[in-house]
Amino acid sequence: MENSLASWLEAIFIPAITGFGLIGNTLTFIMLTRKPPRPRWIAPIMRYRASRPQPPSSPLDNPPFTESDTQSSSSQRPSTKQGHSSSVFNISSSPSRNASPPAQLTASSSDKNHSPASQPSSSTPKDATYLPPLTTRFLLKALAIVDSLILLWPCFIQWTVRLSSGSSIFDRSDAFCKIGTFFNYFLLQLSPWLLVLVTIDRVYNIAFPTFSLKTPLTQTHVKRLFIVTILILALLNSYMLFGLNLRLEKEMSNTSYENATNASSSQSDWECYPKDSFKYFVISVWSWIDFAVAFGLPFVIIVLGNVLVLRQMRSSEKFRSRNARGGNMTLPGAAENWAKVSALLGVTFIVLLMPYVVYQIGGSYWFKSHPGQEIEQTFDTLIVLFRLLLYTNSAINFVLYMLLGSPKLRQQFVRPLHDCKKMICKCFSSNE
Repeated sequence: MENSLASWLEAIFIPAITGFGLIGNTLTFIMLTRKPPRPRWIAPIMRYRASRPQPPSSPLDNPPFTESDTQSSSSQRPSTKQGHSSSVFNISSSPSRNASPPAQLTASSSDKNHSPASQPSSSTPKDATYLPPLTTRFLLKALAIVDSLILLWPCFIQWTVRLSSGSSIFDRSDAFCKIGTFFNYFLLQLSPWLLVLVTIDRVYNIAFPTFSLKTPLTQTHVKRLFIVTILILALLNSYMLFGLNLRLEKEMSNTSYENATNASSSQSDWECYPKDSFKYFVISVWSWIDFAVAFGLPFVIIVLGNVLVLRQMRSSEKFRSRNARGGNMTLPGAAENWAKVSALLGVTFIVLLMPYVVYQIGGSYWFKSHPGQEIEQTFDTLIVLFRLLLYTNSAINFVLYMLLGSPKLRQQFVRPLHDCKKMICKCFSSNE
């Protein structure tokens, strides 16, 4: 009964989790890749600046307007990373000698009954603060890609092969045994370490504002940390490329797949198994290393980092409520929102992965002897449930973004779907 229940659970939830997660991760990547919309009132200012006549003064007092001024003025646009503007209003409010604004600027200003310079400074954050900082944006895009690969390889493809052939994909060939197992562990370890990097980024910028102002954590630094993380995890799992091979489980337990002469053996007799020189390491040591890398260290760093961030946010709220007037104080709203998103991502990772990790580590110690058939079937059902929770962690991150994000963020999430709908409707209308 339990085996049939486990099969039905996999048949129902694995395709649903895979499709749901791939769509969500794709929308997340598109949303984080798109540049925020440019405020409408910047274009008239730049046109007015470019068409302003040169004043009749000395070149030393007022140098002519050059192309470099256009670049410098464009670089002074409101930063979408920090979410506040300053130098744009200096450009728009500086009086021009013996010149009047062009008709385009006057018309656009008269429609709104006020000049572009009188626009409130909150217009730019409304357009840009739904996005996280550039460093967090890069890490979340990488997380969306890694989670999609997890849903495709360890989740959907392995389940499909097992359903169609009755054996694991790692037992199909020696290449799958080595390379497939390598990527299986590598992806499942890289996903939590991306959450660790997101936590470190938020801790550095929020919990230690003095250091972050003096030495900001740039996107280049984050990319280097990401590359170093990939290299360390790849090196850690590299033993699988030369420490595993296919062996006959019963007839030829000491013969490798390459040296086997019994070609009549069925595929179900082969099993991906460590070599004799790596057998003790894989069985007794590697399980603890994998536990520390895939769950233990990320768990500690995520918990401590989010405690520091939430503590800093709480102290900022207290200081704002006591001393600030008008609500303008320390942490901007976008930083608080994405700090909460980072904390919720870490909590979700811990809650969904802990059952699977605890069972994997403790199962071999709690149930040393072979249990009965009914108990073994119950354990098989439990491990299927825990594995589904693990895959769910890679599928619901974008749901957390939408729950804690602003209305502008939710609009950007569903924008590609609206674009596809318009395109499909346009194609049908043209065919008719």
